[in-house]
Amino acid sequence: MPSNLRSTEIRSVAMWMLNEIGKDGVLYQNDAACRMLKEFGEWCCYYTDSGHLAISRPILRRFNYQATGTVKWFPNTKSWRKFV
Repeated sequence: MPSNLRSTEIRSVAMWMLNEIGKDGVLYQNDAACRMLKEFGEWCCYYTDSGHLAISRPILRRFNYQATGTVKWFPNTKSWRKFV
């Protein structure tokens, strides 16, 4: 797949994450990864060495860029929440 197309898809998935937080106020990492796998395909997730499903680093980088100042990560619940 051409890199510019993948770049567009990465932006779309990151925007989907932001929209989900906008709707629900919270997005749990595991829920997001499972839904992304179903809705967008295997390219956006990977399995960690311990066998857990995780969101790909390029998507997380783009999401963090797009979410700057609006979303906060809570490591204890492994979730993102609206930042007010």
